[in-house]
Amino acid sequence: MKRSYSFGVLTFAVFASVATAQQCPATDPADTVAQYPGSALPYPKTSDQYAVQYSLDGGAWNDARVYVSIYGGTDASPYEPFTSYLPFTNYPYLPTTSMSFVSIPARPGAFVQLRVTKLGNGPFLRNDRVSVRPTPKFVFANLQGDGSVQLSTYTAPNFAGEQFILWWERDSQNGAAQQGLAFFLDPPYQAPSGPP
Repeated sequence: MKRSYSFGVLTFAVFASVATAQQCPATDPADTVAQYPGSALPYPKTSDQYAVQYSLDGGAWNDARVYVSIYGGTDASPYEPFTSYLPFTNYPYLPTTSMSFVSIPARPGAFVQLRVTKLGNGPFLRNDRVSVRPTPKFVFANLQGDGSVQLSTYTAPNFAGEQFILWWERDSQNGAAQQGLAFFLDPPYQAPSGPP
């Protein structure tokens, strides 16, 4: 069975996953100051911010591919100077605003464990106040001694997919608001058959 990749469910307005979009004519004041990249990033792009592993029902740990969308890195999401986000300049040598996301296969009634390693700007720190949002999801985050974070949750008997964000706060330029990580727990599905 193939896994579902429902990346579009949880969306931040400043991020776009389409790298080949054409520039549109400026239609409002924001468009006239937008700064388009000289060379758009290739997508899909593996995240350089996080590494994620998952375990179901206490089984073996598996590596999951984490993707990233970098604000200002494509014509579909040009940098807007009036925002408080970092501009897309000199990537990957300077920090940027990004959204990383990962799809984890799950099933109803499963115990799901996730292990997150922070690749960009070092390991998680105690002062980062790592948590999961929204809090009613009842996904628990625990900082480990090596600076990684372990998350755990149970899927419901009627599980049909779940989304949440790993939240952390370091300073005005480093935290989940600038370098977020979204999780998509996706149930198995029957791949469609027939011609595309």
